[in-house]
Amino acid sequence: MKSTTKLDKQSIAIANAVKAESARVGITGKVLATNLGRDRNYIYERFRYQKPFDTNDLANIARVLGISLDSIFRSASFGLEIHEQEMAA
Repeated sequence: MKSTTKLDKQSIAIANAVKAESARVGITGKVLATNLGRDRNYIYERFRYQKPFDTNDLANIARVLGISLDSIFRSASFGLEIHEQEMAA
């Protein structure tokens, strides 16, 4: 069994944002990986919170999704805010 890296909450929020924004535009992880010139495991390791996205890839992901890098960060921030509200309730 592979060891997993414990990601910080911001890295998890960014992974969740990439998942959400990909789904919003109808791009699967496999298609995203192909468009980035990456192996699909690269994306899936990040979607499973095993490794963080790096900033170069986030810029390319934004381009592939047709959104700004800032949109990914705002989506991540919104996700964190919602999660914190749910935890407080």
